[in-house]
Amino acid sequence: VIADKKNVDYKTLPGFPQSRVVEDNDPILKYFTWYWKHGDGWVDINDLIHKEMKADKKDKFSTWFDPALRLAPTYGSGGNLDMIGNWAYTYPDPIRVGMNADELINMAGGYDRKQKVFQMIQMIWYKSQTAPTAKKKDAVEDTSDPFVADHIPDSMFPTPSPAHIKEAFWANISRPVDMIGFHGLGCLVPGEPGAYIYTHPDTATTLAKLNKEITKPYGPMLKKLPNMRADVAFLESFTTQVFTGKGAYGWANGDVGAWWHACTYAGLQMDVIYEEAIKVKGLGQYKVLVLPECEVLSKSTFDKIVEFQKNGGIIIADKLLVPGIKPDILIPEVNPVLKDGKKYKTDNLAVADEIMKNLRQKYKPFAESSNKEVVLHARQNNDDQYIFAINDMREFGDYVGSYGMVMENGIPAKTDIKVKRTGVKVIDLLTGKEVPAQADGQYTKFSVALEPSDGKIFLLTKNLAEGITVKAPESVKRGGQINLEIAVNGADGKPMASLVPLQVEIADPGFRTAEATGYYAAVNGKAAIPFDVATNDRVGVWKITVTELVTGVKTVEYFTVK
Repeated sequence: VIADKKNVDYKTLPGFPQSRVVEDNDPILKYFTWYWKHGDGWVDINDLIHKEMKADKKDKFSTWFDPALRLAPTYGSGGNLDMIGNWAYTYPDPIRVGMNADELINMAGGYDRKQKVFQMIQMIWYKSQTAPTAKKKDAVEDTSDPFVADHIPDSMFPTPSPAHIKEAFWANISRPVDMIGFHGLGCLVPGEPGAYIYTHPDTATTLAKLNKEITKPYGPMLKKLPNMRADVAFLESFTTQVFTGKGAYGWANGDVGAWWHACTYAGLQMDVIYEEAIKVKGLGQYKVLVLPECEVLSKSTFDKIVEFQKNGGIIIADKLLVPGIKPDILIPEVNPVLKDGKKYKTDNLAVADEIMKNLRQKYKPFAESSNKEVVLHARQNNDDQYIFAINDMREFGDYVGSYGMVMENGIPAKTDIKVKRTGVKVIDLLTGKEVPAQADGQYTKFSVALEPSDGKIFLLTKNLAEGITVKAPESVKRGGQINLEIAVNGADGKPMASLVPLQVEIADPGFRTAEATGYYAAVNGKAAIPFDVATNDRVGVWKITVTELVTGVKTVEYFTVK
């Protein structure tokens, strides 16, 4: 019966239930569950490698596996490795990097494991999917087209456009990922031999600028900032994929990928979930359940979804949904085809309109953007919310635009954002400036202007830092260690229940900075920084400068090395 290691077509199976609901102990379902968890060998071999590499207990390094999402949607990819990652491509829409991040966060959290998430942005494009010479057309007026196809016809992997990398970067850091990687040195550095060809001079400098201005100063804080608790779930069905062959398999494409795009444009912040999670944890956390391509379901999943709907949950689905569940919102077909960049986006924006039109009467998200192409993502620490706004407005340019497959240039965008909260200040986190906002009933509203492919972070808070205290010993001998205790205080003089970015500079009497100088995060207003004084460090008075990056509040403290 099973001719393909990945899946079987249920339509070829004699006596397959007309309900398209299979028992959890169905032999075919059990086989594929075994195959994807153990049969292909990756999980077990990763566990063995991890065990042996960590045998000395010194834990000097991290282990990871990528691409961990290239499988049917079930938990366990990467086994017990420290981290799991994926390879995320930016075309045709760089916002799709966020889908892979959402999937990784779900995968790493399966069964309450504590794996970290490593998201890899590919610094390469497949030429065949962005600029195949045979498909060149007049997508823009200027068809001078400096693209590599006219100069190095044999290149397989050119450099992504700077705008794509900038937006993909923002899509990535808007999620609580632990590490970001960038693959494809040959596309960033001229003269490197190989299939990766350097074809755009500005992509590497764009990436360097982002890492300098965003990753370094704000990365320590962003790594500790959780997602806001979601009340919308996006199901990737294991049963559907193994009985039909459909699904994204970590590529953020196909109907499932297009569904994610459409729901994101509709302003839904979603947890990607698997059937295993429904079976173990249920759906009680959620108000809305998105069911893309759920053509076949397991009995336990089916029963939980029926119960969810009876309890008032809203179901969004397409015509493929198993016949025993009637969606509250039936959505027309999405466009999964990536060959026409403008049509792909336009069609899925239209689906987003349909979702919004039907859903807003029943459900409103925490944060809404008046411009669907300014995509929002919310994270929260205690009573503070952090709203990421990402500009996804793009157009064809003169790099690959004449092929019509990828809109590679960003354009400026404006939007009005409203959040379901009042009584807070809205702060542009990266500039520290308060954003003019108006209260409207239960909402706070403010306007945003974004540069092409850019992102911003808005902090919604009732408290801002008004002072910093630093505790350090008066003196320390060479070869000793000190522990800097930093407190970021509010108006009451006490540490704030906030998560804020810090810049710490430790300078010796000759004004040379020590290696502990850098960027940190104050969690609940506190940070502790251990600092080793070397046996050959300068004696004398050392200076500690701590700056809270949101408000610019600064303090200075001293200690003596003897």
